Amino acid sequence: MRGSDDRRPDTRTAPLLLTVYMEDKMRKVAFYINDIYFNLTDIHKTLEANRLLDVKRVHEGTENEDTLGDLVEDTFYKLFNQNIGETK
Repeated sequence: MRGSDDRRPDTRTAPLLLTVYMEDKMRKVAFYINDIYFNLTDIHKTLEANRLLDVKRVHEGTENEDTLGDLVEDTFYKLFNQNIGETK
């Protein structure tokens, strides 16, 4: 029998605590992913409304052929496996 000063976790409740902890973490991850989705969409719409999608992207101090629009669209595609503005 365990003493009252024994601080080891009760193994009967440990799986339940882990489940609750993981569900909370997954809810937070889902919230962040949702937030990223709409933030990237807003960035793209803002760049488009201000005619800035075709501004050349500066990468490591040099210009290249990629634009801000390409950067946002590529990031969105890699995160969500769909083109920005598409609905599944």
